[in-house]
Parts: sequence; structure tokens; C-alpha cells
Amino acid sequence: MDHQTFAQLLGNYGEFVGAIAVVATLVYLTMQIRQSNINNRVSAQSHVFQTFQELMSCFRNNPDLCNVIRKGFWEWDSLTKNEQAVLHSYWGDLVNHCLMSLNLHESGALSLRDYQGLEDNVLSAITTDGLAPWWRDTCKLYPAHFIERIDARLADPSTLPPKFPERYSFWELDEA
Repeated sequence: MDHQTFAQLLGNYGEFVGAIAVVATLVYLTMQIRQSNINNRVSAQSHVFQTFQELMSCFRNNPDLCNVIRKGFWEWDSLTKNEQAVLHSYWGDLVNHCLMSLNLHESGALSLRDYQGLEDNVLSAITTDGLAPWWRDTCKLYPAHFIERIDARLADPSTLPPKFPERYSFWELDEA
């Protein structure tokens, strides 16, 4: 075998090994990206549920808030300005949480099922007689795509979950 043939054979072998290395690198990177995507979804899911639990913990830390929320489901105008401000803050946090979850869902980091549960909670609240006016007054604070999604569901009663007091009897007003 002459020198040129040997060099060509060695070059072909080098190209073959290089191609194998490229394929192996692509397989490795694909596996890493897949694992990273799984980790991102798990992290997003964990963050959504942890944040929701933090929002719900305010009931344990402030039992009077339950009474304000309960009253708020029935008639917004009967609340004092202070109670309205408390509810605005509380429901604003929950709606922002829902919006954050929608963004995570749209990016692929949160499943539709997990997002839908949060959206249903918001809809269960803003379909009550008391919080419907709050939503009409504050919805303009949110991005258009979110408002359109919520308003589309509000316009189609077949997609709506029951109102909070219907879903959970403990949210009904206490009889005097």
C-alpha cells in the first residue's frame, strides 16, 4: 500500500470516527435537552403549587379573611372600602397566579390540566354576584390574551365550573 492510499484510508477512517462522534454528541445533547425540559416542567409545576399553597395559607394566618371573602362572593357593594381593598389584593394575587400559570402552560412547562384547575378556581369566583363587578373593573389590568381567554369562557356557560358557594358549601353566608 502506498503512502497516498494509506493517507486516504486514514482520512476516511478519521471522517468515520468524526461522524460517529457528531452523532454521539447529538444523541447526548438530545438526552440532556429532554432531561432539562422535564426538570423545567417539574420545577414550574412545583412553583405553581407552592405559590398556590402560600396564597391559601393566608386563611390559616388570618381567619377573618374567610368572612370577608365569603361576603365578597355575594355583594361587592355591601363591603366596606377596606374589605374591598383586602379582596382586591387577595383575588388580584390569585388572578396573577392564574396568569403566570397560563404563561407557563403556553410555554409548555405546565400541563393544560394543571392550568385548567387554576383557571376554574378563578372562574368559580368571578362568576359570583359579588366578584363579577370586581372582575369587570379590574380585568383591564391584565394582558389582552388572558382577558380574551377568561371572557370567552364567561360567554359560554357550558365551560364554566360551579360558583364557589355552589362548589363548597362552607363559602355560603352564615345565616344570621
